[in-house]
Amino acid sequence: MSRTIKTAEDRKKEIIQVAEILFMENGFNNVTTTTIAKTAKVAKGTLFYHFETKDNLADAVITSQLAPLKVIYQQVDNNLKWSPLQKIVWFFLSELDDPLEHVFAFNYLKNDDNAVLRQKLRIQMTEQFVPFIEKWLLEGTQNKQFDIDNSTLMAEFIFTSFHSWVETSIYGDNLALRNKRITFSLPLYAQILQLPENTFSPANMRKLLK
Repeated sequence: MSRTIKTAEDRKKEIIQVAEILFMENGFNNVTTTTIAKTAKVAKGTLFYHFETKDNLADAVITSQLAPLKVIYQQVDNNLKWSPLQKIVWFFLSELDDPLEHVFAFNYLKNDDNAVLRQKLRIQMTEQFVPFIEKWLLEGTQNKQFDIDNSTLMAEFIFTSFHSWVETSIYGDNLALRNKRITFSLPLYAQILQLPENTFSPANMRKLLK
């Protein structure tokens, strides 16, 4: 019986998957590189070949977890049928209705032993997704849907303030309370973008994306 030979990329993916499970089950602070290597059935030298430090591996775990969400953002960005306003509406509505079922995906980060991962998530989300919001705001300003002086700062503000406001790892698992917080904030974002107050009402947003 022939033995399957795994590529270096396959090994790397396996290490990331094992590390993700161990971090979720035990907390980042409580998992050693020795444990990760042993569980992944690789030599520590192999682990350090792919990831110089445990911190580098943590970055890779978060990148892997965000990858499916980034694919969705890219699909929305590529949607030629949607206006910039509809894309911004999608951003808000995806958090309110959670069609991607991502709201509680990072609940394990509430564990204090995962504070490092929690910070990495915030940094990577900002780096990866704010450029999409910025692009939509800039396009919307150019076609007169929005009236914004600085699309870069506005995108950063909208994305980071909104996610901080609704983050379950801080405010808990009460979905009704979370949605109440979202609904409360939406007219404020409409005002910031100089749109009619009810532009981001749940009913109006769902109509816009039909």
